[in-house]
Amino acid sequence: MTDLQTLQRDFWRAVRFDPTPTDALAHFEGDERMSSAERLAVYRNMYWYRQVEALGETFPQLREALGGEPFTKLACRYLRAHPSARPTLEHVGQFLPAFAAEHAPAHAGLCRLEWARVEALVSRDPAQIATAAGIDPTSFGTSRVRFVPSLSVVEVDSAALTAYDETHEPREIYEVAVWRRRFTVRQLVLEPEEAAALALARTGEPVAAVLASFNGDEAGIRRAFQMMSRWLERQWIETFEPIPSS
Repeated sequence: MTDLQTLQRDFWRAVRFDPTPTDALAHFEGDERMSSAERLAVYRNMYWYRQVEALGETFPQLREALGGEPFTKLACRYLRAHPSARPTLEHVGQFLPAFAAEHAPAHAGLCRLEWARVEALVSRDPAQIATAAGIDPTSFGTSRVRFVPSLSVVEVDSAALTAYDETHEPREIYEVAVWRRRFTVRQLVLEPEEAAALALARTGEPVAAVLASFNGDEAGIRRAFQMMSRWLERQWIETFEPIPSS
C-alpha cells in the first residue's frame, strides 16, 4: 500500500510537470472515459491557470503592456523557473521583477513598480506615526529615522511612469517612493536631491547627516527642513529613535 506522503508527493509532481512523470502516474487510475494522465491534466490545468491568473491580477499594468498572450507565455516560463513555495498566492510574483529584467527587460521597471505596490499593500501596519509635535529637539539631530514598513524606493524608467499616467520630466532613471497610507497605496516620483537624502536616511545615518546632505546656504537649509516636514506630512516616519552608542 502506498503511504499518504508518497501519494501527496506524486500528485504534486503530476500537477507541477507537463507531461506527468511516468512513475508518478503509477498510483492513479483511469477508466473508459479518461486515462489517469487525462484526469491529472484537469488538476494541472487548473493549477497553472490559477497561478497565471494571479500573476495577471498582481501585475495588471505589465499584462496590459505586454498583451495577453505574451504575458501568459512569460508567466508560464516564470512559474517553471520559480514554482510557488507558499500556500497563498500573494507571494507568487516575488521573483518576477528579477525574471523580467532578464526575459522582458523593456518592462522590468514597470514590473518592479507593481511589485513594490503589492508589498506596500500587504506590509504590516506601523506601530505608530511620528508627528512634528512629538519631536524632542534635544535629540533630534542625533537620532535616526525609522520609516514605516510599507515605504520602499524603486528605480524605474519613463515607460513605467507612463503606464500609471504619471507626469514626469525627461530623465533616464526615476526613483519612485511607494508606500501605503491606511488602505491606499501611493507612489511619488522623487527629485534627485530628496532621493539621495532618503537613501541616506534609510541606511540609518543620523538626522543631522541627512540634513547636511543639502547645501549649507540658507536655501539648502530651507529645502532640507521642508523635506523633513513633507516626510512627516506623508506619514513616512514611524519614529525617531536614538542611535546606540558604540
